[in-house]
Amino acid sequence: MNRQASSVGDVQNRTSVERRGDRELVVTRIFDAPPSTVYRAWSQPELFRRWWMPKSVSGVSLLSCDIDVRTGGKYRLEFGAGGSDTMAFYGKYRTHPRWAAL
Repeated sequence: MNRQASSVGDVQNRTSVERRGDRELVVTRIFDAPPSTVYRAWSQPELFRRWWMPKSVSGVSLLSCDIDVRTGGKYRLEFGAGGSDTMAFYGKYRTHPRWAAL
């Protein structure tokens, strides 16, 4: 498992990445923000577009962002670098068994 951590003052924002197989990647991020703010940033395409693409990746932009953030909803993100070649990834939002009972 790869782990990254960054801290600013007393605030710590953590990201962990775990590869569970050829088709499953689990990314866990912890933010110093109210849950409602984090949810809006992940669920509203106009906000998602503003923060999701790392600033360290120059020349690549998020061309398309379709997200339906609910259990069973789907997402599709398409990236491009100004040419005709684009790349996309997509998936479905699932409920983790640990949270299903909440």
